[in-house]
Amino acid sequence: MRRRALTFVLACATCGDEASDSGDSGGASSSSGASSTISTTSTPDPDTSASTSSSATAASSTGDPDTTADSSGTTGPELPTALALFVSSGTTVMRFAVDLDTGAATAVETLELGADVGPMVQDEAGTRLWVARYGDRRVLGYAIAPDGTPSPIAETDVGLAIVYLSRSEAGPHLLAADFNGGEIASFGLQPDGAVIPGAISSLDVAMQPHAIVLAPDRRFAFVPHLGGDQIRQFTFDATSGVLAPNDPLQVDAAPGDGPRHMIFSADAPVAWVSNENGDSVTTWAYDAEAGWLGAPQTISTLPAGVDGGDNYVADLHFTPDGRFVYVSNRGHDTLAIFAVQPDGSLVAAGHAPTEAYVRDFAIEPGGRFLFAAGQNSGTLATHRIGADGQLQHLGAVAAGPSPVWVEIIAIAPQ
Repeated sequence: MRRRALTFVLACATCGDEASDSGDSGGASSSSGASSTISTTSTPDPDTSASTSSSATAASSTGDPDTTADSSGTTGPELPTALALFVSSGTTVMRFAVDLDTGAATAVETLELGADVGPMVQDEAGTRLWVARYGDRRVLGYAIAPDGTPSPIAETDVGLAIVYLSRSEAGPHLLAADFNGGEIASFGLQPDGAVIPGAISSLDVAMQPHAIVLAPDRRFAFVPHLGGDQIRQFTFDATSGVLAPNDPLQVDAAPGDGPRHMIFSADAPVAWVSNENGDSVTTWAYDAEAGWLGAPQTISTLPAGVDGGDNYVADLHFTPDGRFVYVSNRGHDTLAIFAVQPDGSLVAAGHAPTEAYVRDFAIEPGGRFLFAAGQNSGTLATHRIGADGQLQHLGAVAAGPSPVWVEIIAIAPQ
């Protein structure tokens, strides 16, 4: 058996990320389609610590069903023994080594990648990494060695300025969203990981698609539309890679919310969506048979009484044990903390200060550390995760002028 190693990847891009307008902190909106409902309980003070509830066996803190994570917290045979960090910033990627006792990151090398590096995604085994290069509409494939070292496989002109990448093992395929182009697409992969030129499916969706996320069984794909205040629903054939509109095609968020990123709960029939302009996160009931979302329940990501006019919500992840969800507040410069209830609803549990204009972050599969990238500060912070979900800021290192993406790779044991 190989020891389980991990790689963290942060991407920075001029990926056409929208010039956001401030939006109202929208409440819950209703939509048709899902058969289940959620009763969400919230505390009146978002900074009041909440007790933990369900202990899920988490598939992934990114909500990616193809990525496994150790659910045992800080003990167990799958606990990571080594970490590496890749931070992309415009045209370069820095590789860091991470001390798992302290969370400290040390720079190892810098890779020159060219124009405007964007989002990243991994394969299930943690042996492949794909990087979207927004500036020239290409995807770069890398093989990841057991020590986290990346070796280039190929780069492919995909014709999209990609703001988000997802991965499906069956096929296998990459799914991509082009924010400014209003398009989503799926692509096949060669056995070595090279992207096959020419999209299998290419759909015009307009209205600023900001992500494309597969449901846990990979039969359905969902696209949050920041500009249209809606989430579109698609069927996905995991064998052929074909995307097609589901019926109904969309559910509506509250006006002005601006849905951005989305993850699926590990053990409850819900998905969570960060609302960029609404300063909030929404819990959506999920009908896995029909591939429908519904019965949205929304909770603020800001403390009570705080004006969200200069704040824009970005990323969200949950801990490997499924007990806590974190959401990044750009402008307020905090990570909002939520305790997950047995039905998947969220209870506010506080706010942790972090780097300036925190955009993207990731949680290591051991559940010990959260790494947050400050887009304006050019730094990467390490936070220790407490048993109560609270975050302790341990320090930060330079990570390029504008880091914006964090990807965790678990390298399979040998």
